[in-house]
Amino acid sequence: MFRYIAFADEVLLRLENDVASHPPERGGALLGPVGQPIVSRFLFDSRAQTSGSTYTPSVLLQERVAEAEKSDSTLELKGIVHSHPGDMRHPSSGDLRAFADSLNGAPWLGRFIAPIITRTRSNAEHDVPLRSGVMSVFIAERGHERVELQPGIPHVVPIRTDIDRLQRALGGTTGLLTTVEIEGTVYVSSSLRIGGLDLQLLVGPNYPFTAPIVLLTNSEADAESKKYDNPAVRLLASFSVTGSTVAIPIVWDQSASDSERLVSALAVSTSHVASPVVTLPSHDARRGIRERLQEVTSSALPSKRVLVVGAGSGGSTTADGLVRSGIEYLTVIDPEKVGFENLSRSIYTTVDVGSYKVDALKRHLTNINPRLQCTTFANELSDLSSTDLATLISESDLVVAATDDPAAQRAINHFSYFLGIPSLYAGVYAKGHAGEVVVVVPEITKCYRCTTSSRHSGAESERHADYGTGRLKGEPALGSDIAHVVTASVKLALGLLELEEGGSSHDFMIDCLSAGYNYLILSMVPNWGFFPGIFKDVADQYAFQSVWLSAAGDPSCPVCGTERIDPLATTTARAPRVAELRPVGSSPAPTALSEPKPKRKRRVRR
Repeated sequence: MFRYIAFADEVLLRLENDVASHPPERGGALLGPVGQPIVSRFLFDSRAQTSGSTYTPSVLLQERVAEAEKSDSTLELKGIVHSHPGDMRHPSSGDLRAFADSLNGAPWLGRFIAPIITRTRSNAEHDVPLRSGVMSVFIAERGHERVELQPGIPHVVPIRTDIDRLQRALGGTTGLLTTVEIEGTVYVSSSLRIGGLDLQLLVGPNYPFTAPIVLLTNSEADAESKKYDNPAVRLLASFSVTGSTVAIPIVWDQSASDSERLVSALAVSTSHVASPVVTLPSHDARRGIRERLQEVTSSALPSKRVLVVGAGSGGSTTADGLVRSGIEYLTVIDPEKVGFENLSRSIYTTVDVGSYKVDALKRHLTNINPRLQCTTFANELSDLSSTDLATLISESDLVVAATDDPAAQRAINHFSYFLGIPSLYAGVYAKGHAGEVVVVVPEITKCYRCTTSSRHSGAESERHADYGTGRLKGEPALGSDIAHVVTASVKLALGLLELEEGGSSHDFMIDCLSAGYNYLILSMVPNWGFFPGIFKDVADQYAFQSVWLSAAGDPSCPVCGTERIDPLATTTARAPRVAELRPVGSSPAPTALSEPKPKRKRRVRR
């Protein structure tokens, strides 16, 4: 269960004034930015049905929530807060039934924030102190059979406090707390108006640990800097052009105290940065990337188009490696949002938590090469029509399948092979002790399903499925072990992109395919699986071994055999009847391999 939840400090002030400072059994609705674990707005329920020991939300509150969501598409309901008598700092049995009703009635919520306010004092991990008591935060989430309740991990976002500090330093008037959507990510926003200057602060759920986005708008004609008495404001005004909005690049010093970090960041930034307009050096970045790749990669790589399906630990780091190798056209598909559990082994950071992975990955990659053309789809692969999927694949030079959905992998395999587009499939085995990379080149190798046939038959393919969704449960593994597999993936992906070009990856891939290899298994621990039988007579062996395999295939395979089926004409494909894996030049190898299981974050639908 994802237990982290942030509260804007202005919400706590409202809770103090409307709930905590009054007799118990009062409450209201908590709302916040869509897709972000933060509460930015409180709606007091003035007509709730209450007694000394019960609280029932009113119909009016339901109508106000619906109206708020309808009038502002960046807001969504996060939960209900109410107060309890005495020291009862946990939900009652009636509360639990209400949580279950709320989750069953609105399944898109995914989880329900359920704080309890009491006039007591406590410093437990899930408690937030108020002036008149304490707010104990709980998270309700629909489990496999019942609603699960866990103490939350609350965090206070001091956006109102900091904008007030900024107002005292610079003057002007502060604006209302709002939510703002920028490139698919919703931020909590507060503003400071100083004459013709509008300073807007955009923060995420991890502020002030992570830096805010600071935007400056000059909306007043002829707003010369000399008209402002405050030297800091004059400097700010000199940054802007009338009618424009620019981003102030700030220096975010984690060693500064929370109370001084924003004011000092703006003071340092405005005194050391000549212009707030960040002109990305796209030509310099491209030239810099290519400088140390000369005679190593093909000059045609920047024109190649890669489709990456899955932006988790494997997909995000593979995309990173491809862009750093010169790829400038990328399409990424993934329906998930970044969670804290993703930080251990992917390219994401705390500032990305709550954002769609495809949006966070695009930001990361364009910061490597601003010339990158990155198209994103925050969708399940199954959300795309067969025609749309066929179009995306046919327009690509390579498809990288890095999903945690076996059905999606099989669909990519079928479409890619039928359309003649090379594809690559990578994954790690249990605990990251080993991993695999499968390369598929239509008419040269067998397809992915034939190569990994043992895992696509009935019960085996469903054995590790997550609650019947078809997706695989997250497998614990070190990021370094995943990176070992990704390194091989990127090398092989470049080789597939350079099949008709020069470069070391071209030669590597040609020799690989000439030998009949299309299946690489790498071990990260000693004596993994069937490796001891292969390496027992080889001296000086330990971990980080590898074996290359080839697939014999099945003549009747509907993907790569003689009885092929057009994937646009059917949604089902028959499993191959006979297939075997064998190390080239060796005796047949076992075919029962543990299913690759990349990390899975439970979806929160809305």
